[in-house]
Amino acid sequence: YPDENGKYIVENVQNDLTIKVDDFYNGTRYQAKDENGITWSYLYQDGEATNAYYVGGKLEEIVTIPSSLDGYPVVSLYNNGEIGRNIFRSTNNTTIKEVIIPDSIISIGSYAFYNCRGLTKITMPGTATIESQAFYNVTNVEEVILTGEGAMADYSSTYSYTPWWQSRNKIQSIIIEEEITSIGDSTFSNCTGLISIDIPASVTSIGNYAFYDCTGLKKITMPGTILIDKNYTFYNVTNVEEVIITFK
Repeated sequence: YPDENGKYIVENVQNDLTIKVDDFYNGTRYQAKDENGITWSYLYQDGEATNAYYVGGKLEEIVTIPSSLDGYPVVSLYNNGEIGRNIFRSTNNTTIKEVIIPDSIISIGSYAFYNCRGLTKITMPGTATIESQAFYNVTNVEEVILTGEGAMADYSSTYSYTPWWQSRNKIQSIIIEEEITSIGDSTFSNCTGLISIDIPASVTSIGNYAFYDCTGLKKITMPGTILIDKNYTFYNVTNVEEVIITFK
């Protein structure tokens, strides 16, 4: 097990057993390759790979962020503090069309996907914290799949941080997977391009202004047990043609 400095201590070892343990120290950066041969840099902290970003290797149109590096869960993404650059060390990326962010990620840092204007599809944990400008100038997203387990964040004052905000007139499909338990305030506010939304049975509440001004919304599928007692949840959603209420 690691001590407070990230150095491993091995106890109760038999005399005839040889164990090699690499030293990992808190606050130290390491590099590792993922299963696709892409090299990433990460900051080791208490058994986790934090503040990860791309270092090298061929990036395809579909990029999967690794869920672990050197056996440690990747929990956050970071642009290395380089102003005007994203986690791919680029000032402008039109090559990447789809990014898959694993459920291990709990924080997406500022400018993480800055100027990734080629992105049309994003899969990400709906429970992750999204910092300012994380998806700045990401303007062509058409589909978002939200994974993970638990409550989504409230975006009452930070809705512009979401990956769909600057694509709000283009995004057509948002898929919320089972295990998400609530949709936060202002989450999809002003997504005028959104045509349909399928809310799973695991969702028990929807926040204030969650679908405010989603004027393009035509089809809503939602559980009959859901609690909608907030302000303006579906305000100015004026073009709905079909509502499907589901029961388990």
